[in-house]
Amino acid sequence: MTGKGLLSMKHVAVACGIGQIGKSSLLLNPEYGNRLTLGAILTNVDFESDPVCENICIPVCTKCLDSCPVSAIHDKSVTQKKCRQNTYGNTARGFNTVDCNICRSECPVRDGL
Repeated sequence: MTGKGLLSMKHVAVACGIGQIGKSSLLLNPEYGNRLTLGAILTNVDFESDPVCENICIPVCTKCLDSCPVSAIHDKSVTQKKCRQNTYGNTARGFNTVDCNICRSECPVRDGL
C-alpha cells in the first residue's frame, strides 16, 4: 500500500518547472491546479529546464489537511497506507474506482490561479 518508484514524477516535475508540491503532497500548477497527470520519457539528451515554478499553495490554508477523512495528510507528506485504503475501491461488478479525492476538491487552487 505504498507508491514508491525509482523516479518521483512530482519531484521531476518541480525540477522541470511544471509546479510545486503543496501541503497535500499534490503537485500544484498555476494553470491546471492539482489536476495533472504526469508521465516521462527517459533519455540522455540534455534539455534546458524552464524556470522554477511559483508556489501557489496558500501559506495559511489547511483545507486539504482538515478535509482528509482518515487524517492521512501532514504538511507535504501523506501516510500512504491510510490514504490508499480509503481512496481506492471497486464497483459491484469489480471495476476499480476512486472513492475519495476530497483533498483535491477542497483545495482553493485546484483549478489553478
